[in-house]
Amino acid sequence: QMRDNTPNTGTASSQNTTYTHANTPGTPSLIQPSQTTLQITNDQNSNPSANPTTKYAAQIIAAGDSTWNNQYANASGNPSASAVWLTNAQLNNLVITGLTAGVSYEVKVKARNEDSVETSFSATGSNTTNSTVDTTARYLRLRGVRLRGVRLLYTPAPWSGVEVSLRRPDMILL
Repeated sequence: QMRDNTPNTGTASSQNTTYTHANTPGTPSLIQPSQTTLQITNDQNSNPSANPTTKYAAQIIAAGDSTWNNQYANASGNPSASAVWLTNAQLNNLVITGLTAGVSYEVKVKARNEDSVETSFSATGSNTTNSTVDTTARYLRLRGVRLRGVRLLYTPAPWSGVEVSLRRPDMILL
């Protein structure tokens, strides 16, 4: 209740809080690739982590993976059809799981303030999961051929580190 100098009284107004708009997040990264996982790093772009708290939703784009394409990452690193709003602490370093080996993935992030006003999406960050490599030993038997030397030509990935050895003059182990 309010009072002025001439003892008039009035009704107090209610408190109202309005938040400023969040900044569009910076470009996120996908790091630490394995065959089935990637780790998201978030760029807050000066949005506050607390008081007020800015929340983020990360969308994954992967044309080669129908499970993840245009899905959002949830707090457990699994796909979700709708936006899952996470704090920076939850999103930064989140490991997304169940990915397909050798597929290129992109991530883009949007933010929202405590009034649930959303930003546009950030630019996309990208990376590719590691390819699968068949590590089964293969023998190549050569009949009627004597080997003096072996030359192996390969492209760097996924065959870098492949070992070739001569077991006998007529057999190569790959």
